[in-house]
Amino acid sequence: MPIDMLLALSLMAQPVAAAAPYTLQTCEDPVARKAMLAAGPDEFPVFKALKEGSKVNKARMTALLDRLVERAKLKPEQRAGVAMKMLEDASFKSAFAEGSVLLEKAIASMMAMTGKNDAADCRIVIGMAADLPAFEANSARQWEAMRLVMEGEAKRLGVSLAD
Repeated sequence: MPIDMLLALSLMAQPVAAAAPYTLQTCEDPVARKAMLAAGPDEFPVFKALKEGSKVNKARMTALLDRLVERAKLKPEQRAGVAMKMLEDASFKSAFAEGSVLLEKAIASMMAMTGKNDAADCRIVIGMAADLPAFEANSARQWEAMRLVMEGEAKRLGVSLAD
């Protein structure tokens, strides 16, 4: 798996300003909950936010890494080395481990959805949405750890990553 993809996958979510149109009240209304569940996971606000955040993070990380490569005239193997330094950073590893726990919880919640009890499935989705701020905070810690590694490399190589 390419390093860039591994780095992108490591970032769970980036804060995305999006008001969730679904609440526990949605789960109490049979028509509303059926409409929500029929839309499928791709339309659940929590999943949309996580997916969008992942795209944003990948773009940010790639742009910064590309800037470092261009300005420091790094070879492909040196680029991979910087990427590995980001993954090996203690702050990143700690945040990534915390994010993995959050992700495992989300997967367990999704696995608990049976498709047989709309009200219960709806409450599971709403419960997962409640964890979005934790995902966002965790992602911010991961991103900051990676950014600091890249900034350190830039400084070591005598270049600036500023726009």
